[in-house]
Amino acid sequence: MAVAKRKSYKEKNEYIDNSKEKLEGFLADKVDSIHAMLKSENQDVPVWNSPCFKIRYLNPVSGTVYNLENSMLLSMLGKEKGFELPYYLTAKQGYDAGLSNKGEKGDFVAHHFGMQIGFVKDGEKPGAGGNDDQDNAEGKAIYRRASKLSPVFNLQQFTGELPDKIKAQMAQRAKIPTPSEVQTVLQSVINTMPTALKRHAGAEHSNYFSPAEDTIYMATSSYFKSDLHELSTLLHEVSHSYGVPSRKNRESLAKYAQSDEHRAYEELVANLSAQAVIKHLDFNITDGMREQLDDAFFKNHQTYDVGWALKGLRDKPDQVFKAAADADRTANEIIYKLENDLKAKYDLDPTLPVSDFIKQRLSRVDTDSTPQVKAPTISSNDNQVETATPIQQKKRTLKI
Repeated sequence: MAVAKRKSYKEKNEYIDNSKEKLEGFLADKVDSIHAMLKSENQDVPVWNSPCFKIRYLNPVSGTVYNLENSMLLSMLGKEKGFELPYYLTAKQGYDAGLSNKGEKGDFVAHHFGMQIGFVKDGEKPGAGGNDDQDNAEGKAIYRRASKLSPVFNLQQFTGELPDKIKAQMAQRAKIPTPSEVQTVLQSVINTMPTALKRHAGAEHSNYFSPAEDTIYMATSSYFKSDLHELSTLLHEVSHSYGVPSRKNRESLAKYAQSDEHRAYEELVANLSAQAVIKHLDFNITDGMREQLDDAFFKNHQTYDVGWALKGLRDKPDQVFKAAADADRTANEIIYKLENDLKAKYDLDPTLPVSDFIKQRLSRVDTDSTPQVKAPTISSNDNQVETATPIQQKKRTLKI
């Protein structure tokens, strides 16, 4: 049997560049429709509370929660085609479940993954050696972020008796977590966050990330209105902390103090990322809770009046798309570390207070529905962002 030839370093990079160009073209074609969708909504509601981000789009076979970027695409698709169900799956999954497609065409979601492009030894330039695509125990694996478009179908596009597994997924409803369940997650976030956390007895609205110190400052727990309020606030600040050059290297964080546009973008990323983690955990947040969290957010950011700029992002759907993708990259890493920490604790103590949904997640934490976000070595040319000057670093010790 013939063995497929391994792609070379050059071929892999060409594949990644071509797939990136194809994805960008696909998303560009959707911008006008996304813009119309965002403009049709209540303009006084923060963009991160748009229905496309609030609704939990799910693959009822694998249990995968579709990310923020795809939530925008699927929300738009649902409005255009009249789909009432937030469930999407592949043609093969439908066939394997005994369902029949109505003969309708599928639509695409974006799938991102890390592609290993080779190995490199210390001091060598990637691509310079002759064995970049070969196994090399002495070299360091080099990855780049690759993308592809995957076709999916709404559950309403199938006919047939739904199997019990899909019925069970559809029957699940997000529940308001108990205080002890929230505290369990909160402690795991603290255990896995990449920065130091310092508590201070200040005013309630004194929560921020200091890039210069790589430290998150938060008020003591007693200042927060609820455990969920404290968890959401911490996730927001942790999301900011991933924007530094040594992590996700976000331009919006590096230039936070320079313009309202950068501040609004960075705050949107942090809010979307925090919300994505909460949604992944299947914690129900009522409209009253959302209003409480939004009120706390704007009071905590009185130094910079970013409210008008955040609303203005509805007129920039390309920026919302980009922010959703940045938020996904951040939330995925938070979720990956969080679930592994929870699993280790749960294995030691099965009485650990966690929700039924999290118990299900922990029982299959190594399945393909778990975000694959182990920190690989990413090629430096994937994220070229100007590093802040010392003066900018000093300015950014303000609330972020």
